[in-house]
Amino acid sequence: MNEIASYDKIIYHRRLLLVFSIPTHMTSSRIRIPLKLYTILYKYLCRLVLELVPEEISKILSKRLAIPVIGIGAGRFCDGQVQIVNDILGISVRKYKHVKKYENYREQTEDAFRQYAAEVKDSTYLDETHVNHLAEDVYNDLLKRIANK
Repeated sequence: MNEIASYDKIIYHRRLLLVFSIPTHMTSSRIRIPLKLYTILYKYLCRLVLELVPEEISKILSKRLAIPVIGIGAGRFCDGQVQIVNDILGISVRKYKHVKKYENYREQTEDAFRQYAAEVKDSTYLDETHVNHLAEDVYNDLLKRIANK
């Protein structure tokens, strides 16, 4: 398996957007190749997205490049951060080191569905406060019309 670097290139408004990942276990000699590539390509980039890149690398690139460097688990020194809503709200099952979970909606959602299923099963769901009614005169008129047909 080639460990040099993985990246995806996307054409974005005639300029290049690169998504770049470097495994944390790479040696410095192997990291130099992708770093050189990005310092050459920065003239053509509109922004750089670094995904799961060690913080030291994102710091170097953020300081060297004149374009926005956006991080997804790439440390504190990026110009912007991207997080997945399901991760920060605690909906995802997987846990990532770079995600700060602000809520635990997964547990709350599971509890809500369990309670809902139990109420449906026990026929206690939908009491008078949860239904809509026709006005009495409209209902009576409807019953008369149905009876006449």
